Amino acid sequence: MALLLEGRFLFVTSSALLTEFQRVIRSEKLRDVFDEPDELVELVRSVATVVEPAVEFHVLEDEPDNRVLEAAYEAGADFIVTGEKAMRELKEFKGIRIVPPADFVEIVRRPSGEAGARTRGPAG
Repeated sequence: MALLLEGRFLFVTSSALLTEFQRVIRSEKLRDVFDEPDELVELVRSVATVVEPAVEFHVLEDEPDNRVLEAAYEAGADFIVTGEKAMRELKEFKGIRIVPPADFVEIVRRPSGEAGARTRGPAG
């Protein structure tokens, strides 16, 4: 979070991804974990750049993962940061590198970063 607040990268999402996030954190499985799911969604919305993708992709079996690809593409992202195995197996999508969180933190902590001073990309 500190790297985001320092402006080392931009966090990008979309309305569709925020809706999916809200659905997941309100699920019975996570109901006891998040006391205020709507407030958490609004916090994410307040720190993220929200894009509205003009294109749809159907590359991955899990449709919400395709929404991540769409948001990244719309934003002109350099990276997609995800723990999702199916997404990471792509390694790259339309010039966007797909990396696990630990690798991304290492990249943005470098003095100049691999993609410049600020890196763009949604979390997936």
